Amino acid sequence: MARKSIRKSNKHAYSPKNIGERVHVRQVTRIRMLEYDLPHCPSFLWFGNQWEGLFKGWLEQGAKIEVYAQKPTRESLEMLKNLRDSHNRSFIAYLFSDVKDDQLGFKKDALKSTHFTVFKTPKSFGGEETQLWVEAEHNPGQKHMYRCNYFQPMGFGVGRKEEPWETTCRKYESILNRIRDSKTRKLKKGAVTVVRG
Repeated sequence: MARKSIRKSNKHAYSPKNIGERVHVRQVTRIRMLEYDLPHCPSFLWFGNQWEGLFKGWLEQGAKIEVYAQKPTRESLEMLKNLRDSHNRSFIAYLFSDVKDDQLGFKKDALKSTHFTVFKTPKSFGGEETQLWVEAEHNPGQKHMYRCNYFQPMGFGVGRKEEPWETTCRKYESILNRIRDSKTRKLKKGAVTVVRG
């Protein structure tokens, strides 16, 4: 019998490092992250940015990453370019500040402070394992995020029913697909290229 998904939520401050501590990433995991500006969040273990450390850790595990950023800071844009250049086959970044709401079918302002990351890992016996990280409150320029939720399915097999968060996850994936298929700026190796329809 299927059990309910794990759901962890509270009003404490979270940082990018906390995402990496909660999710299970393997070599074949596909990660799709939507953020607004990816503000600098210093790491206390090394002289760098927690976002960069998070992405590099996942890439070293063999994951494939897509980042959808609305208005990255200058520093974050440089970080995204460097990751794209050094991991050309595994890291893609989409910038969608110039895309109009009617092209996307939703208001971009709704994504200023609400962000999410979808994790899909193929199972050895078929199908995919899905995990979802949601930041209900991550305001522009704010290095910490609040009211975060992490979801993962419990139970599997024929008797497992779809859980409500999985429906939400599909809606989030639809948003990412619309951004990807619109007139987005896609970071290409060595430069930012404007993709025009």
